[in-house]
Amino acid sequence: MLVEDTRPVIALGIPSPRDFLDMPGVVVSGHIGRNVSRVLFGNEVAYLKREHRVRLRDRFRSLLAGFGRASLSQREYRIIRRLREHGLPAPQLLANGEHDGQAFLLVAQAEGAVELRQIGEIGVALADKLGRIVARIHNVGVDQPDLFAKHFLVNPFTEQITILDWQRATLRDSVPIRNRVRSLAAFRATCSDTLLPQRSWHAFLAAYASLVDRVDRGWLEATVNAKAKSLRRRPSIRSQLVAPVAEQELVRLAGETVCAIPSIAGELEPPEIIERLYDSNQHTRELTFTAGTGMLQTTKYRFPIGRLWSGLRGKSWRSKELRTARLLFHLERFGITAAKLLAYGQRINGPFAASAFVLSRPIECDPPTFADADRLRTLLNQLHAAGCQLRGIGDYGEPFGMKDGVAVVRDISRLRLNRRLSDREMARDRALLDAWVGSSR
Repeated sequence: MLVEDTRPVIALGIPSPRDFLDMPGVVVSGHIGRNVSRVLFGNEVAYLKREHRVRLRDRFRSLLAGFGRASLSQREYRIIRRLREHGLPAPQLLANGEHDGQAFLLVAQAEGAVELRQIGEIGVALADKLGRIVARIHNVGVDQPDLFAKHFLVNPFTEQITILDWQRATLRDSVPIRNRVRSLAAFRATCSDTLLPQRSWHAFLAAYASLVDRVDRGWLEATVNAKAKSLRRRPSIRSQLVAPVAEQELVRLAGETVCAIPSIAGELEPPEIIERLYDSNQHTRELTFTAGTGMLQTTKYRFPIGRLWSGLRGKSWRSKELRTARLLFHLERFGITAAKLLAYGQRINGPFAASAFVLSRPIECDPPTFADADRLRTLLNQLHAAGCQLRGIGDYGEPFGMKDGVAVVRDISRLRLNRRLSDREMARDRALLDAWVGSSR
């Protein structure tokens, strides 16, 4: 285990990697098998990045990239060390380690910082500063394909920058120009034209080019703009053009056996309650909490073929309940009204058995009619921008509903996430909606 913090770790009550992995906190982002939690390290706020299982494919990719069989956590640790050695704005390292097939990275909070996308507009002076920072990152041999706007934090008062998420970056003797273009295009593509107006983009590129030998600014701008235009066709890139509407947090309970929103986490923490959540004798039932009621869906999987297929591909298996929870959280993040996610969980009970649940608060709404066509089309455009596709439209307009004159999502089962949503698929969805509107007259 590597510990960067100068205070004695034993004095903080954290003597081992296992203790770091078990630190309580609030999950603020993540994926299946890997997430980021806000924790207290001594008396200070920090962020703990956990890998609940270091995947073989991640170790193999690290090996190919020259990091040995490193976990994502160890790989990111080494990248951040390189950046900080050169005075570049990466997070302050606190600790890093592995234990029993798991790994972690602990970094300090960037005081007073917000996402770059939340500041409204990047002025010329800030754009100049950002351009110089990115040039220096490339000049010290750090190749970052994920140089997205969402990874930049800025203190609005001091304009101090911190750049996050380096686990896919690589170290090179020299970053090739095509890789530099890719990084710059990723930044340009994930900044809206409102956030990064043309005058600021010119200032960014001028500052970048001033620190790079033998690069023509006109060629650089034309090449980066063309690549950024191509990247913006990807739903995963388009979805980043808008800052998240909702601040989403989850509390991990019983080693992530349950993930719940903070307002009800305390009520779900007792072991007997957790067992009730996983009781599949009743597949669907209503639960009552201090703040209201929720609908619980629980499934016991005897031999999930999907789990076997995911294992063969080196990927984490997601039950239907976890996919539902992910989609509900995704819609909320983009300000799309649907059922409210309250809690979810998945656990492996043996070589062939698993169980999962999702707890949500249904939305009360009415079926739409043909008179709501324009509002339904607006909602469909929002869904497409968020990378969501229709599975179909029911007889009563599902997945759509109407609440107080606003189009909402009332049936989550008729949607699916599609990070590579094509123009053809979006046109198909619009045709489905038009056909339903015509049949409902």
